[in-house]
Amino acid sequence: MRRKSLITLIVILSIVLINEVAFIVNGLLSPKPTVISTASLFPDPTTAPNPQPPYAPDWLSWKTALITDPQSIASIEKNSFLHTKKGELITGISLSGNEWISIQVFDTTEDLKSAKSPIPHYLDALSKDGWNYTSDIAEGKTIKGVAADGPLGNLLAFVKQEGGGVRVFVLTAQTDTHTCPCTTIVRVFVSNPLPISTILENYEKEI
Repeated sequence: MRRKSLITLIVILSIVLINEVAFIVNGLLSPKPTVISTASLFPDPTTAPNPQPPYAPDWLSWKTALITDPQSIASIEKNSFLHTKKGELITGISLSGNEWISIQVFDTTEDLKSAKSPIPHYLDALSKDGWNYTSDIAEGKTIKGVAADGPLGNLLAFVKQEGGGVRVFVLTAQTDTHTCPCTTIVRVFVSNPLPISTILENYEKEI
């Protein structure tokens, strides 16, 4: 009787083991579902080259801005932010780089007026590190950064030559309304080096 029970138990265990092995093999051979990573769509600010832009004032908090954001600097201005010496926009150039955004919310107009503007800070820091509104890239050829000033904001572009290329530093500060509660958005875009030869090719088209 005991021997018969033992044989029955062994048979049951064998069946269970065979089923488990079949389940594992089937799982290994079955096609895996596609896993889509959202990291490239919504990058973590801490994975950016820097968590804040160069020369950032210490009273602002920053996060990495998506270049695909319709309100980003790169999306709004499709060109290079560069003018010729005559003041003509140099077209045909697309800049790549990194962008950061800082958002401040003010409850009252008094709070807005008392807030520190980043513009003077950046003007001082950039000039000390060799950034300018203009740069001579060849004999008789000067590039100028785009500049715009309005009642609710500013756009300033600076240029700097580095190793045969030109970097563009764009700063915008925009308040959404004359009355508060209101929001002020500061954006900084720093381009990757753009070859001077590329600028000259497009510069000639504007003359």
